[in-house]
Amino acid sequence: DENENARYELLMSKLEQSPSGETPLCRHIREVTDTIRSMEGQLRAAGQKACVIIATDGESSDGDIITAMQPLRALPVWVVVRLCTDEDRIVEYWNNIDSQLELDMDVLDDLSGEAGEVNENNSWLTYAEPMHRLREFGVLIKEIDMMDSNKLSLDQIRRFCAIIYGGKEDSYPHPELDFPAFLSAVHKHNKKVGKVFDPVTLKPRDWVDEARLKAIAHPSGCTVM
Repeated sequence: DENENARYELLMSKLEQSPSGETPLCRHIREVTDTIRSMEGQLRAAGQKACVIIATDGESSDGDIITAMQPLRALPVWVVVRLCTDEDRIVEYWNNIDSQLELDMDVLDDLSGEAGEVNENNSWLTYAEPMHRLREFGVLIKEIDMMDSNKLSLDQIRRFCAIIYGGKEDSYPHPELDFPAFLSAVHKHNKKVGKVFDPVTLKPRDWVDEARLKAIAHPSGCTVM
């Protein structure tokens, strides 16, 4: 069919093109800021925040990005920067912005990079793709925000399990009061949901590594039964 061939050739020609042109982030951020400012009263009354997601592979081409983002500090917002590149210069550029702005903000590398950071602090957790997608779409949960920069406590791990496996937090035994019961619950849920792909080991793995969880609860290697 000639029409199908023509559509195929058009599609392939589009796929061969790369993004080009400038990156007018400052202008777009000012526009978004004005929109959020008009909603500020409504957001605060509802105890909500607006999520601003910036997907970019470069630096702003139309001014100082820090100056453009400063007004967001006074508004109920949560900013997620989704980096579409692993170029060190760009990653450093956005990390510097994050460190200079007193703003609720998360700069996300690609799946593999973020998985490595999470593994350094919380090796008991498999940072699988669904977790990365939650962060990319701006889900704001304290434990998710902390997991790539802080070691989570047993209490926070319990809360995290409720996020991963579902159910209410209080349906999981408290690990500091009855760790064997908590570990048993984790084992049960691991069997129920199955394994996920681990970007660090490149192998299927349970969401929560039970052996590493034991090491957190009993760092000396002593298990109390």
